[in-house]
Amino acid sequence: MTPRSFTVEQAVGFPPAALADAFNAGFGDYPLPFHFDTERYLRFVLAHDIRPELSFVALSGGQIVGIVQVGRREDAGWIGGLAVLPAHRRRGIGRALMETATAAAFAAGIRTLSLEVLAQNEAALRLYERLGWRHDDELLTWYRPLEQDLLPVPGEFLEAVDATAILSGCFHWHDRPLCWQRQQRTLQQLLDDSIGAWAILRNGRPVAYALGRRPHNGRLHLLDVAVDPQVGIRSAGRPLLQALYHTFRQAVPLLANEPVDSHLNHLFVALGYRVLHRQYALRLDG
Repeated sequence: MTPRSFTVEQAVGFPPAALADAFNAGFGDYPLPFHFDTERYLRFVLAHDIRPELSFVALSGGQIVGIVQVGRREDAGWIGGLAVLPAHRRRGIGRALMETATAAAFAAGIRTLSLEVLAQNEAALRLYERLGWRHDDELLTWYRPLEQDLLPVPGEFLEAVDATAILSGCFHWHDRPLCWQRQQRTLQQLLDDSIGAWAILRNGRPVAYALGRRPHNGRLHLLDVAVDPQVGIRSAGRPLLQALYHTFRQAVPLLANEPVDSHLNHLFVALGYRVLHRQYALRLDG
């Protein structure tokens, strides 16, 4: 058997800048490219409860050529990205990282691991399925292009509300469990001055809300949308999305990781939203 040309080590002790660079290089050709500077990387780690002792890097020639990160919340864990640099793929690095990380997670007391993978990422899907991961859900990323038909002016308009209070008091409106990146804890830990919350208020209380990053580069990245089920999608959800459209007319709204059977999806279709990406949520039990 040919010896491996790489080693796998815990991520503990590696500089955050080096880990961020490894993610950037590994995901550089990904259909959803992103770029971490060191500050954004550290915010990602904090918000998603990434544990360095459960995360690993692959080294070849003294350089990081692959990385996998694991988040932990009590006995649940999440694979927060598996990335291998393009020039080092098809050498078993991704498999070795996943096997090492999952074994360490289960040995540490995690009972269930989850991850999300784009539907078109067939190579990653095959790897995960070979390692025993099973499909748990399908997630949709919705957006509404600027050239889409105009929406009617709503009878109600958005009110700015406190993001912390809205998450604490209204997050339970969701009718489906949400993936790690949309969980209440993640959103609460992401909050800063770049994130706003807007709601439809009736008699002084919210009946629907949207949480998102303030418009940047022509996009309105929504982190969460929810509607009071006792009021209903048509009564509260429709004016919320119409008001978002008229408030941020020059920005394309985008909401990721909405479960495929969420009651909100009928509203997105009715108001001209389109599916940008599909992801599969996978699960592995220890």
